[in-house]
Amino acid sequence: MPLTGIKVIEACSHVAGPVTGTIFGDLGADVIKVEKPNGGDDARIAEVPVWNGQGSLFQAINRNKRSITVDLKDPADLAALKKLVAEADVFVHNMRPGVAESIGLSSADALSLNPRLIYCVIGAYGTKGPWNSRSGYDGLAQALSSQMSGNGGITRSRMRFRASISPWTLPPFAASITGKWFRSTISPATITSAWRKNTTLSPSECAAGWCR
Repeated sequence: MPLTGIKVIEACSHVAGPVTGTIFGDLGADVIKVEKPNGGDDARIAEVPVWNGQGSLFQAINRNKRSITVDLKDPADLAALKKLVAEADVFVHNMRPGVAESIGLSSADALSLNPRLIYCVIGAYGTKGPWNSRSGYDGLAQALSSQMSGNGGITRSRMRFRASISPWTLPPFAASITGKWFRSTISPATITSAWRKNTTLSPSECAAGWCR
């Protein structure tokens, strides 16, 4: 398979990040999902029906992965995570703004551990602009991107779409861009080394693009 032999560390929860990791896994990568202790990814129980104690959505978007729990406040656990990042080909996370920096896993920190690493951040509003330090969710992305303006009825307008559109729109971009970076290790002229090392994708920006 095209990504056989590639190791991906996915420190993500909910939808956008896990779907990105699943695409890597479907293409043959060894994906290690990092979850918090005492419950793991919140999506484990977020959707019905529940089968074998886990929501159907979680099972659908977390196939082809191994999973570990890491307590980011525990020095030993954090050291183990950094060791995994140092040995990986890809590190993708959707931690709240500032968390990766606070634990020594910013893009600069991670690339100092592993200069060949592809570092991918999935953040609500990207790294630029006045909202770059805010957390966000699909409902906000739908509202800000004007998706809600096209949904509703006679008595109620601007309703949130039931489906979480932006988290499903983003992962193919993340996976395809990463695929180009893998090819660039064979043909460096296809993309600059600076772009290969670090990128940020935003659900709100993907949602806005979907509305065009």
